[in-house]
Amino acid sequence: MPEPVHAPPAVAAEALPQPPAAQDPPRKETKREAPPDGSRNSATLAPIPATFLDPSRLTEKPRPLSEPPLDLLHPILASPGVARLILYIDETGQVTKAEIDSATLPRAAAERAAAIFAGLRFSPGRLDGVAVKTRVRITVGAEERPRER
Repeated sequence: MPEPVHAPPAVAAEALPQPPAAQDPPRKETKREAPPDGSRNSATLAPIPATFLDPSRLTEKPRPLSEPPLDLLHPILASPGVARLILYIDETGQVTKAEIDSATLPRAAAERAAAIFAGLRFSPGRLDGVAVKTRVRITVGAEERPRER
């Protein structure tokens, strides 16, 4: 009778020669320094994720579901100047952050305008029918224009 053929004995994986493990290059630590005047830019402290799309990329722009309360806006609008705000609207239409981009209004008035618009509800922006996070720029107030003679 012929002798049975046996499989070669199993060799433990640890016993086989292994290629050297690839090592990640050491990370450079970078430290953001505060500006020399001591001011802090909110963009460097808490960046907004890039998932908030510009309205120009949307098929349907967000729209406020109601008007801002005019009784609260009236004192702001009575002052000359403007506040340029950036509203970050999530996919449910909720304003998650209202940021003052620039302002010629007094700081307190610009902050009040941001608080008023932060409380508004919107229909969300949509991209091909899907609700998405959107970054919307608005201007509150009126620019002073030179009078024509």
